[in-house]
Amino acid sequence: MTKQRIRWGGMAVAAGGTLWGAAMLAAGPLADDELDRIELTGSLAWQLGVLALLAVMHATRATGTGRFGRSLLAVATALVLLAMGWTVGALVDPDAAGEGIMVALDAAWPLSMLWLLVVAIAVARAKQWTGRARWAPLIAKLWFVVAIVTMAVLPEWPALVVRSVAMAALFGWLGWVIVADIAPGKAVAGGTRHGSSSPAGTPVY
Repeated sequence: MTKQRIRWGGMAVAAGGTLWGAAMLAAGPLADDELDRIELTGSLAWQLGVLALLAVMHATRATGTGRFGRSLLAVATALVLLAMGWTVGALVDPDAAGEGIMVALDAAWPLSMLWLLVVAIAVARAKQWTGRARWAPLIAKLWFVVAIVTMAVLPEWPALVVRSVAMAALFGWLGWVIVADIAPGKAVAGGTRHGSSSPAGTPVY
C-alpha cells in the first residue's frame, strides 16, 4: 500500500466518523426499534472508514507480523462486512430490518464493535505502530464506552450530543494520526513493512 493510499485511508476514517456523528445529530434520538435513513447512511460511511482502517493495519502489520495478528484483522473485516450487509439492507427496506437473514446480520453490529476493541488492544501490544499511533485505535474505541455510559446515565438529547461529538472527535483524530504519522512511516516500527530491505523512514507497504 502506497503512502498516498494510506493517507486516503486515514481521511476515510476521519470522514466516516465525522459523517456518522453529524448523521446521529441530524436524525435525533431514536427509539430502540426505530430506523432513520440519515443515521443509517452515516453509519455506513463509518463502516467504510473502518474497512479503510483495517486495510491500513493489514498493510503495516499493525497487529503483529505473525499469522495471529493477520487473523484478527481478517475476522474484523468479515464482521464489519456482515454488519454492512445489515446496514445496506435496512437502507433499502427498513421494514425488513428485523426479518430473516437480517436478524443474523444485525448481530454482526455489536460483534464487530467488540472485535474492533480486540484489534485495538492487539495494535497496542504489538508495538508495530509507535508513539501516539500505537494507542490511537484504542483511544478511538473509547467511543463505544462513551455511547454505553451516556445512554445509561444521561437524558436522550445530552447523551446523543455527547456520543455524536465523541464519534466525530475520536475517529477524526485517529484518521489524522494515520495521515500524519502512519503514511510517512515515522510511526511504523522500522519505518518499513516487516521483511522489507528498504531504509528506515522509507515505507514500502
